[in-house]
Amino acid sequence: QPGTAPGQFDSPYGIAHWRDHFFVSDSRNNRLQAFKTLDWSFAFEISATAGGTGPAVPLKSPAGLTAVDRGLLVAEYSEDRVVLIDPDDSTGGSGMGSRDLGSAGWFCGPVGIMARG
Repeated sequence: QPGTAPGQFDSPYGIAHWRDHFFVSDSRNNRLQAFKTLDWSFAFEISATAGGTGPAVPLKSPAGLTAVDRGLLVAEYSEDRVVLIDPDDSTGGSGMGSRDLGSAGWFCGPVGIMARG
């Protein structure tokens, strides 16, 4: 259902499974939402404020995401970067990427991401 409340979306883009949750990138709401694997009930969100429900990580237009051992890799379209987020760590995420054209690690509006285990 469209909206900003928990379980509602505005432009959902990617989905990934990590540990006991499915994560959905909610692009226009600038957040990730986590749902319990067992019954798809809302668990928490990851966003700049997180509303007290999960790690506070400032995100702008999160798009594709994939699960890795250390957490979630999130392609952040509006910030031209990829962010590694550990949903169990409330201190935030670490970003990689640069807006400097031609520099090492340069991204231009990344939307998809994949990792091989």
